[in-house]
Amino acid sequence: MKKRGQAEARIDSKLFEQLEDERKYWRNVLLRVVVAVKSLATRGLSFRGKTDRFRSSNNGNFMMLLEAISEFDPADSTPDITNVGQLSLIVRFVQDNAEPVKRFLWFLPNTGHKAEDMLLAVMDAFKTLHIDNCRGQSHDNASNMSGQYNGLQAKIKDKYQYATYGPCAAHSLNLIGSLAAECCPEAIKFFELLQNLYKKSSQEYRRSHKRVIKRKKRGDEYREGEVLLLGRDHFRVNTFFPICDQLLGKLKMRKTPNFAFLCKLDTMSEAKVRVNAINLQKLYPFDLANDLQEECVLLKQFLTSHENKISLRQLNLFIKQKNLKEAFSYTEIALHIFLCTAVTNCSTERSFSVLKKIKDYLHSRISEERLNSLAILNIEADLTKSINCDSVIDEFVNRLVHRKKM
Repeated sequence: MKKRGQAEARIDSKLFEQLEDERKYWRNVLLRVVVAVKSLATRGLSFRGKTDRFRSSNNGNFMMLLEAISEFDPADSTPDITNVGQLSLIVRFVQDNAEPVKRFLWFLPNTGHKAEDMLLAVMDAFKTLHIDNCRGQSHDNASNMSGQYNGLQAKIKDKYQYATYGPCAAHSLNLIGSLAAECCPEAIKFFELLQNLYKKSSQEYRRSHKRVIKRKKRGDEYREGEVLLLGRDHFRVNTFFPICDQLLGKLKMRKTPNFAFLCKLDTMSEAKVRVNAINLQKLYPFDLANDLQEECVLLKQFLTSHENKISLRQLNLFIKQKNLKEAFSYTEIALHIFLCTAVTNCSTERSFSVLKKIKDYLHSRISEERLNSLAILNIEADLTKSINCDSVIDEFVNRLVHRKKM
């Protein structure tokens, strides 16, 4: 009876062996196709050429790679430049190992430039996700995105009140730096000189016909006791120090994060810890309870014995590694909210660089589905390389063999 269950003892053993051989053949073919796709996608290289024919010199990188594999393998292989506005969506979340990560989702085409149109596109894109659990959002500093009353961030916050907006730190720092560089005439002249030197070195410099006439001071025009600064000292006092003062002043005007006290618990008094915990709990009453202040006071005692200062990210790992989740449940939630908040949106800028590589003038008619798929494979290259395609390949092969059998 046992032999009847074995392939050799079956009546259709020959047919069974033939199907098994065919399954192995197609599995080997698809394995090589998957390797070629992953290799090109993770490097941001184009796939198609002018033709899809084998042995053609214009068949593109994908067919070329399959041809190269076939030279050393017995298995035969089977084979935005359009000015369309794209909105890039990236989510940030905390993994089970307490590490925060950012993941690219997709590009949204033709969303328009009005906040209302972009809101509809974002809501439609996130309809399969629990966006009501969103606790932070970040956009560039354009008025239609970051406007306080009519920007996209304001309209999202109207729907989800706990989706706190944080301006991109990189854009803000660039803006502050520009303002600081215009704080004094000496600074303006200095950066104009740097800009002109850059233009000249890149062969884009054009001589200016404007002349600034300065009247030299006579020797007797200097006041008694006045210090005459020259060279490096003149630059430091009249240019460098004013820029630094302006830069520090603008940075201090920025809003202090509500979570900062969590990494200073060991140096704060108990009363101050309770005040900060209550203020944080009021910002997120749906997520945090009054027990947060008691947890912070208890956590203060834990951290007092810690020799080195730790960041909020390290504090989250500390709670995870020491199995203190039950004792500091609301503290952990607060840390997750902070870690999920995007400090910058530079990842979206990098995604547009990938968009330009994938959708070039040779692939201007690529579909949005294919564009997003290739973008994910490239941007999330670490995940792409770790994908195990065995189950997908097995399912495809089984369907293919079953269809031929029928």
